[in-house]
Amino acid sequence: MRAIWINSERRTLHEVDYVDYKELGRAVGGHIACAWRFENGDVCYVDDEGLMKSPRHFFRILERPDGQPLAGNGILTGRDGYTSEGAETTLDPVTTIDELRSKIMWMDRTQVASWGKANASEPAVTFTSLGPDMKPDAAPQVIHTYGSLISDALKD
Repeated sequence: MRAIWINSERRTLHEVDYVDYKELGRAVGGHIACAWRFENGDVCYVDDEGLMKSPRHFFRILERPDGQPLAGNGILTGRDGYTSEGAETTLDPVTTIDELRSKIMWMDRTQVASWGKANASEPAVTFTSLGPDMKPDAAPQVIHTYGSLISDALKD
């Protein structure tokens, strides 16, 4: 399978081949978590614990409404699909390297700190409890704001 590796330290994009999700984890430096699903179905994954590792390099996906900086490296795969034999697989990304280059912005720690200050009061992590009818039974509880999340991530 093919993917696009987003190397935030070198600020480069490279096409890579991979066999399984373990390889994707190695590319991002940890356990993968979905950071954004593009309209065409492509998925950008990042290290689930990237902000907790005193990151030095970041990128932003410009289409993402909250604009949150993503820590470390990313990997872009295609959407989930099926082989001609009916087995589940992940398809190659539809997005090209040139298209992806226009959809991301590289950031350094100073830019991320400024973004964190500008969005300090915005909820970053919330918890919502559901009632028996699977509908929220109260307003979401804010666990972290972007201000606290980013300031914690940038501590050395």
